[in-house]
Amino acid sequence: MAFTKASAVDINELLDRVHELDEEHSQQSSFRKYTVRVTNFLNIFQLSVGGASVFLQAESTASIALGGAKLIIGLALRYVEYFDKVSDMLDQLSKYLAPLAKYAEKCDLPNICNALADVYADILNFYSAARRLFVDDTGKAKNYASFKLFLRSQWTPFAAEFGEIKNSLQGHKDILLHSGVSEILVDSSESPKLLASHQRSIKIIQISSDLCQPSPYGKTFLCS
Repeated sequence: MAFTKASAVDINELLDRVHELDEEHSQQSSFRKYTVRVTNFLNIFQLSVGGASVFLQAESTASIALGGAKLIIGLALRYVEYFDKVSDMLDQLSKYLAPLAKYAEKCDLPNICNALADVYADILNFYSAARRLFVDDTGKAKNYASFKLFLRSQWTPFAAEFGEIKNSLQGHKDILLHSGVSEILVDSSESPKLLASHQRSIKIIQISSDLCQPSPYGKTFLCS
């Protein structure tokens, strides 16, 4: 599987190449660094998948998920004119993934584990759709006569599919939130004070996911 093979790719080498693009575009006044967008996604996703894989006892889960991210970043780097769009999509996905690191800590609870699986499936669907932009079913790179042709034949339908994936992610994130409340209701039925505390914690997680922003260096996140 392509995502599994890509898990062996050195992420630091990819980020070095992304940083080179930053340097090339640094003179543009409205430019937001690619490195910030990409590391934002990678760090949040690594936290969430890593936490879940501990409870699932399946390191391959993290390998496939992170391998997919590496593959898409690597492919997009070959098509520099499209990298801005792809990195922006990764940045948008980060907003949906921010709460996952917290919920992944509770992946031993069935409802939460199932809800997380649906979210990860959405991300894998994005990887698959993005991969089809750049390579065919055999893994051979696609060539386009012009940027206009690419937009009409490939990017426009992909952008529509991305919108559907985001809608699905939002729905699954909502289910994840309600699943967390449901599990806590069961676990805390004999302790009203503990239940109230858990409910406040979930609310904080929900709010913090909206406030979560990358650091100035793009390496860590101000997420509690």
